[in-house]
Amino acid sequence: MLHRMSKRRTFNKRKSKYNIIDEYYLLVIYELESGQPMEHIEIMLKDYEKKEMYLACAGINKAIEHVRFFALYELIIRLCLDEQTDNLKLEYENPRYKESN
Repeated sequence: MLHRMSKRRTFNKRKSKYNIIDEYYLLVIYELESGQPMEHIEIMLKDYEKKEMYLACAGINKAIEHVRFFALYELIIRLCLDEQTDNLKLEYENPRYKESN
């Protein structure tokens, strides 16, 4: 019986760690959607690092990475999408990438 209870406590601690990370992740996503500049979020991340609040840092960093990824993805889609076929088309300026005739 004691062995089972100790496993439950360990599981609950792990779950709460993930909940903290997810809470900070969602908080940062909300802040960015509300118009908060990325610079303020990065300052907040540095403050939490100084305070050694690493679970909060993990959530903040996760949100920053997701936002940067989706911003880059959106940029690629807007710049490279062929409007007629809805396919990505990449054109390279470098001659070594062009087909040889």
